[in-house]
Amino acid sequence: MFKKVTVPLLSPIILLNLVTAVIDSFRVFVNSYAITEGGPLNESMFLVLYIYKKAFTSIRMGYASAVATIFLIIVLVLTVIELKISKKKVYYAE
Repeated sequence: MFKKVTVPLLSPIILLNLVTAVIDSFRVFVNSYAITEGGPLNESMFLVLYIYKKAFTSIRMGYASAVATIFLIIVLVLTVIELKISKKKVYYAE
């Protein structure tokens, strides 16, 4: 009964949590900046921290904007792929 009733009705919520978790996994700026600011030899330099440093430390706003736009496109493509794959598995009542 659980697999036939509860899980299909919860599938839209599960999908929402999955999409949110994937998008949130790219937001690692605060931890890496507060603890290491990129670390020794840029070992903990994530893309978001790299964008920040290029924009506000190196004063290269145009370059940072271009990298941020590419980052947005990558996250958008991953989200669309996730939604396409889950279209068959998510139950929507009619």
